[in-house]
Amino acid sequence: AVLLTGPLAAEVLRPQEHAGAAALRVALARAELASLNLPFDTVQEIELTGAYENGGAEVSAALGLDGGVPSLGAEVSWSTVTPASPNLVLGVSATLAFSADSRSRTNLVGEELEVARRDLAAFGPAQAARESTALALLELAYEELSLLTNAADAAAVAAVGAEGPADQERLERAAERAQAEAEDAWRAYVRALFEYLDEIDAVLAAPACDASSELQNWMRWS
Repeated sequence: AVLLTGPLAAEVLRPQEHAGAAALRVALARAELASLNLPFDTVQEIELTGAYENGGAEVSAALGLDGGVPSLGAEVSWSTVTPASPNLVLGVSATLAFSADSRSRTNLVGEELEVARRDLAAFGPAQAARESTALALLELAYEELSLLTNAADAAAVAAVGAEGPADQERLERAAERAQAEAEDAWRAYVRALFEYLDEIDAVLAAPACDASSELQNWMRWS
């Protein structure tokens, strides 16, 4: 007899988030990052500088962005040559890069961002439908397995109670066919079970330590 009380043989362990949803979330994060970095494809470097000189002392500072990475520098110096009056100098510099692909790049990044958002939003409802279908197939496989297993048991009992050699030979062949059909149903059930587990991104929990050796062997799918 098959050691089953339902389509699922043991407790199912599922992650907090489906691997497919997690992958789509990462893809969205990458698309958002690409969108945020898009201005730096054109403005590759920008720097603001300032210097103040008074009485021989000079203080200068620079604040910039290089490929989106901020930078800050400061310097203090002294000169024996003193200017006639305090002096303040401000400056701005930038490195720009333009190409014929700039507009296409902008459009592509925007489209990828929208696709990533739609894919993540659509995953939940679509995944629920896929899981429902996989569960229905698993339940059908379990029902077929139960019916054919019971039929194989009944055929084996009938063969034991055969009357006469001819009747026994006929019933034994029928029992062998029924057993073969039950084994085929078992393999179909196992395939449906693991297809369902793959769909829901789950695994079967390990059997309890006090589980019988017969049940533990069955749980190994041997």
